Amino acid sequence: MKLAAAPPTYDPGDQSRLRGALERADADNLKRGVAQPYLLLSKPDGTVGKLAVDGAGALSWTAL
Repeated sequence: MKLAAAPPTYDPGDQSRLRGALERADADNLKRGVAQPYLLLSKPDGTVGKLAVDGAGALSWTAL
């Protein structure tokens, strides 16, 4: 994340925008203890894919 430079004096509007940007970025991060429906992984050859588990516990790989 790249944030703009701070203004020379306190600006409530700038703080509001900053806090909103930080909250949006935080929402995109994975959290410990929260199950995810799939993982995005890359193979050694550079192929990116989605690893998922179905209801029976079987793993599946889908190239993206």
